[in-house]
Amino acid sequence: FFRPKELSISQNKFDGVDASALPLLSDLETLRMDHNRISCWTRVLPLQGLPRLSTLVLANNPFPHLWYEQTSSPPAEQSTTGANSCAVPAPFAGLTCLSLSGTGLSSWGDVDALGLFPRLRQVRLQGIPLLQGLDASTQRMLLISHLPNVCAGGQVSF
Repeated sequence: FFRPKELSISQNKFDGVDASALPLLSDLETLRMDHNRISCWTRVLPLQGLPRLSTLVLANNPFPHLWYEQTSSPPAEQSTTGANSCAVPAPFAGLTCLSLSGTGLSSWGDVDALGLFPRLRQVRLQGIPLLQGLDASTQRMLLISHLPNVCAGGQVSF
């Protein structure tokens, strides 16, 4: 089977991700889904299990909020070290770059959720309602305070 490393499905009027296609995308590193009709973050969540996904472009989709769903710890009897241990990977564990420009993000809670993505280092937030009316200096200062893990070793574009 062909297993792409990069896929662009931009401008296709998609409203979300079909989880049944994910097994074919296990090697996917870059996914561009900008300019579609994704109106709810739950329609993106199936992507959190793609182990190699490092770049996700969701710019210009109308979803107004996002959150980070942390997996629950494995049951106590399975959490011991050894051959029978059950490791539960973090959602979006390999994601380092996320483009959310032109989405409907409008609360600092949405931005704070980005700080929970374990390896996220580049975020693009240009043209979101939350930052409208703020000058560039204020935007930068506020984003740095809300995204210390991203700003310390990466880049925030607004």
